[in-house]
Amino acid sequence: PSMTRSHPTTPQAASVLYYLRPFMAVAHVGSVVRGAEQVFKAPSAVTRSVLELEHVLGHALFERKPRGMLVNACGQAVLRRATRIQDEVDAATEEFMRSVPASITLHRALVNLMFNERKLQLLIGLCEHRSMSSTATHLGMTQAGASMALSRMEATLGHGLFQRMMQGMVATDATARLVMRAKRVFAEIRHMQSDLAAISGSLKDFNLGKATSA
Repeated sequence: PSMTRSHPTTPQAASVLYYLRPFMAVAHVGSVVRGAEQVFKAPSAVTRSVLELEHVLGHALFERKPRGMLVNACGQAVLRRATRIQDEVDAATEEFMRSVPASITLHRALVNLMFNERKLQLLIGLCEHRSMSSTATHLGMTQAGASMALSRMEATLGHGLFQRMMQGMVATDATARLVMRAKRVFAEIRHMQSDLAAISGSLKDFNLGKATSA
């Protein structure tokens, strides 16, 4: 569901974000085993993540070779957008940690947050609606569920993300910067899907040309 008309998310955004890190690891090293080592997961879990990402996007992203995994044209397009998403995550993490006492635990929690579509939707909604009840309705959640989710995020990060004021929920400066990066992450996912559609169309045109010239 869309958070707002101006900043819609995609139905598959949750799955895309969740599976991007294993995909990037495999794409960079050309191996499931070595990629799994980078993300501290079992090779079987990384293989499942890559397959699920391909399923969600509707395109094969790798050529499976005896010596490893080689990204194809679609995989290269996804990797370009994934790299930009990672840049946004890195920037969001750096900006947030500048405003609070930094720690390895906080860094890990921020990275996990930036790759969690549902949590990002909640933060974006609260920033734009300034209302827990309106945001919860928009996301198909109960107000109690949304409130609990925010409380857990704040507890995990060790910092408040919103000020509860008479005019509603007001994002801290650090949260506002985080949300700006989150919107850019969703924009990259939309561009990723457009890129894949364009490549798919080009491949169809190419194959049609070959067939008619034969």
